[in-house]
Amino acid sequence: MRVSSDSPRPAEVFARYRPLVDDWPSFLEALDRPLPRCAWAHPERMEVATLATTLGTLGFRSEPLGWQADALRLPSDARAGSCLEFAVGGFHLQEEASLAPVALLDPQPGERILDLCAAPGGKALRIALLLGRTGTLVANDLVSGRLAPLRFHMNRLGAANVVMTRWDASSYPRAAGAFDRVLADVPCTCEGTSRKSPEVLARVGLREISRMRPIQVGILSQAVRCCRPGGLIVYSTCTYAPEENESVVDEVVRGFGEGALEIVPARLPGLRSAPGLAAWDGRRFVRGMEGALRLWPHLHDTGGFFVAVLRKPEDGPGRRAEPRSAAPAVDEELWRPVLDRFGLTGEDLGELRPVPRGRRRLSLVPAGLALPGQPRPEATGLPFLRLDSHFPKLATPSALVLAPLARDHALDLDRPAAETFVRRSPIPWGPRWSRAAAPGWWLTRYAGLGLGLGEAAHDGHEARLESCFPKAWVPGGSGG
Repeated sequence: MRVSSDSPRPAEVFARYRPLVDDWPSFLEALDRPLPRCAWAHPERMEVATLATTLGTLGFRSEPLGWQADALRLPSDARAGSCLEFAVGGFHLQEEASLAPVALLDPQPGERILDLCAAPGGKALRIALLLGRTGTLVANDLVSGRLAPLRFHMNRLGAANVVMTRWDASSYPRAAGAFDRVLADVPCTCEGTSRKSPEVLARVGLREISRMRPIQVGILSQAVRCCRPGGLIVYSTCTYAPEENESVVDEVVRGFGEGALEIVPARLPGLRSAPGLAAWDGRRFVRGMEGALRLWPHLHDTGGFFVAVLRKPEDGPGRRAEPRSAAPAVDEELWRPVLDRFGLTGEDLGELRPVPRGRRRLSLVPAGLALPGQPRPEATGLPFLRLDSHFPKLATPSALVLAPLARDHALDLDRPAAETFVRRSPIPWGPRWSRAAAPGWWLTRYAGLGLGLGEAAHDGHEARLESCFPKAWVPGGSGG
């Protein structure tokens, strides 16, 4: 980290934490180093070994993360988001410390999970893909604009089990129904992000901490109310301040009364961390607070983070409102011709089924998707078909999912052609493919990864494949 000469120094800003840090010089030294990046492989699209080989071929050094089997650590200057495999959802980039809350949430296939403060979306993406093509993730955020990048990455990675809502997390509606697990990754002062965002040093302080704390208490309290009896709540921040961490958990646990919540030990084998604080500033916290997890930058070369795991007893009070089912399945005549063209069957959709998405579009959702009764979803499922064309057009997010399974009208590209395709340039048909350039839509793929939809065209001189890859998805463009 580099700061200007007139900016506050970490040693000054964080001086009050010196009694909490086991090795103060190492802590300050870590804050002055660039923050490594992290890449994790899509569980259905790419093996982590393949990801490591691919990144190495492209000139990006990586090493196994160790405590997360599907993830790699990259140098801070690795711009892996510019490569083909990222553009088509083979992997995602995320700060390593941000993986801890979802690892401790431990999503299980078929569950109904709520992420109260989902944007910008890295944790929500992990949850959705760990659920597989099952269950329901309700990804909520208060600001509609913050949901846009989340929606982009959900589409890129093919997450069909996501329902996006826009609501104040501290008053999330009772009508949403109960959830098996709830993540409250709350807004905070972001002290722990100073390695990648040095500007936070100029704005953190006790006044800002005091402003954030009531918001955090309100969100965690609502997370507890949203969780079913026997369910799990994970509270996390990217700050060091005990006032935003242990103190918030302490107030909420005390507020719900004796026996209403249990602090579950939060440990991740292979991730070097420190325990939660038993006391701070003369106040002793509730029993079990040492079970929370603290990440200090010098322990595992990460940003700063705090995570606490709470469990509700099986016989505790819960929310009885029932979620509602997704819209009924649509007539097969609307979508069957599209599957037929590519040699696909309904079985290739697996657990997914088409549902209406507005008047002229369809989405794919898991058969058991459970929508909140309230608030009204901003977006649901994975874009599937657009019906307002002569022949229904397959949406790119579903094309990425289905292309590896296609048995007809599918083209396997080499890397140069694949790179050309995702940059939206036409590909001469030439002799590379044995069959004639039949007009209409074709699915494309490279090395087992779906690339999207193309259209065969002929200008009277040469047949070519026109790329339908979205402009916003082009590597290095505005979307990624």
